[in-house]
Amino acid sequence: MDSKDSVRYYALRGIICILIPLLIYFIVAKGYGVYEVYINDIVVGYVENKDEAKEAFNDLKKDINNRFNNVDMSKEKLTYKKIKDSDVKLSNLVEVKNTIRSNLNKNVNVIKLLIEDNYIGYVANKEEGQKVLEKVAEYYIDENKIDRDSLISVEVNTNLKCIEEKTNISNTISIDDIVAKVITLNKQSNDPLVEVEIQSKNKEFIEIVPSTIINSTNDLYIGDSKITKGTSGQKEVINEVTFINDKKVDVKKVEEKVLVPTKDTIIQQGTKNPISAGVTFLAKPSRGSISSGYGSRWGGTHHGIDIVGNIGDPIKSALGGIVKEIGYSNVYGNMIILNHGNGIETVYGHCSKIIVKSGETVKKGDIIGKIGSTGRSTGPHLHFELRVNGRAIDPSKYIK
Repeated sequence: MDSKDSVRYYALRGIICILIPLLIYFIVAKGYGVYEVYINDIVVGYVENKDEAKEAFNDLKKDINNRFNNVDMSKEKLTYKKIKDSDVKLSNLVEVKNTIRSNLNKNVNVIKLLIEDNYIGYVANKEEGQKVLEKVAEYYIDENKIDRDSLISVEVNTNLKCIEEKTNISNTISIDDIVAKVITLNKQSNDPLVEVEIQSKNKEFIEIVPSTIINSTNDLYIGDSKITKGTSGQKEVINEVTFINDKKVDVKKVEEKVLVPTKDTIIQQGTKNPISAGVTFLAKPSRGSISSGYGSRWGGTHHGIDIVGNIGDPIKSALGGIVKEIGYSNVYGNMIILNHGNGIETVYGHCSKIIVKSGETVKKGDIIGKIGSTGRSTGPHLHFELRVNGRAIDPSKYIK
């Protein structure tokens, strides 16, 4: 580095050493810190922005001048003092306004509001007292999410007393704060101070579920059916709804109109006897294989078929019907008899457990019991019979 460069280097370093402390000073002294706000030499808050404090004060003066005609606020001024205390708690603008109000020393003519002998607050006149009740009603309309266009009536029931007094303006609060106080007292009391009864019309669109119509037909065999699925409809219902404060107390239907009619679901159930036609119409009642068929066995007649299984395997209804009988016999053990109409019955024997009850309606494939080895049995299996007019026939010919 030559001598000229060396001089420039040290000169620049010296300037930087001087500027940095100055910059830090100006940042700390001018750019940071908060303002202590005063009115009548009384501290009313701490803010970072004087303009926001002025705006809050102007709003307060405007509110007071509009409400209390005999109050002169023109001489009231805010003053500020900048402080460097970083630990001070900043005030929000609502707090600043309320603190300013509480430190104003001016007497005004007011109306003292009492509801059921409870002091609620001071207002400028009786009209403001009515406005408080109107705003309470508006609160409950909004709370219940009621469209103004649907309103029928709004009635405010309360015992409101208005007493003329003179008080310091520091004792007054805004109308909105009085409304908030009434609502809070209402929520805290089992017997609300103010009862707002709101009636409105409510329109709703409701789905109409199609009916199911069951017809018998000889075009289908017993156990077979044909379903023509219906379609849902829609109706418009207009209700008159009554609220008391924030509770819905009554709903009265005043009008109903079908917009889209339903189409019923039609079920055609077969009544044609499948036995004479040799048509398979039974579902297999258990998943095992047939271990013993219908007919002659051990010098006698086996009136059904045996289907092997494990204890607890499900037994299913071979055809829809009504539970005619459940019980126990020495031969069949725990048994179930289903009546399917037209003289057709099915029998389920040796059950370990019976699930259905007598008189119960079951559908084809419903689980009605569990495989077991009760009664005269050599091991767990289902004894299954098909009876026509009380006479057993070979069920294996009719199992699909």
